[in-house]
Amino acid sequence: AVDAAHFEPGALYGRVREAFAGRAEPVQLERALAWFRSPLGQRVVALEVTAALPGRDEALGAFLGRLEAERPSPERLALLDRLDAAGLATETSLDITLAILRSLVNASGLMAPAEVESRLTDIRARARERMRQASLIGMLFAYQSLTDGELAELTAFVESDAGQWFVNAVSDVVVRAVGRAAEQAAPELARSTRWEGPLPRDSRLAE
Repeated sequence: AVDAAHFEPGALYGRVREAFAGRAEPVQLERALAWFRSPLGQRVVALEVTAALPGRDEALGAFLGRLEAERPSPERLALLDRLDAAGLATETSLDITLAILRSLVNASGLMAPAEVESRLTDIRARARERMRQASLIGMLFAYQSLTDGELAELTAFVESDAGQWFVNAVSDVVVRAVGRAAEQAAPELARSTRWEGPLPRDSRLAE
């Protein structure tokens, strides 16, 4: 489909690469890359890629079942809370979701832009905790083989100057790339779905 083509990994990667190239700060970039080249950095990347692979639903379900009997320690949960905050995991997920929703509603032409933003602000506030819980589960699953010490090292990097530069740069360019793709796809999506009403205040996103 024409709209799906806008979200193809190759198309999105091209937008991300183009936007990221304009933000490069040599010192911070080199420090961030040095960490990602380290044994722990390479392991973290491999764990994140594996956790995101298609067909992981069964493994995730089994992991969630074990959580009932093997609850993570308060210390580990505290590290993940710090990692979520410093890594902008929840906020970036919200930004991406709302960018897509904004484009679709604007393309429908049924609401004034100011009203769209008001509704989206409301949805964001009500959806944040749900997104944070989803982020926490995702990190517990992805990093289950990391020790608390290794998780602390990862968190320390993400909270560092180089880590913060990298996180903010990646979050910004990814959100912008997805937003551009959504804007291009939205007119066709709006026509195909035949949107006939305004964005509801009780959107399922905010449940």
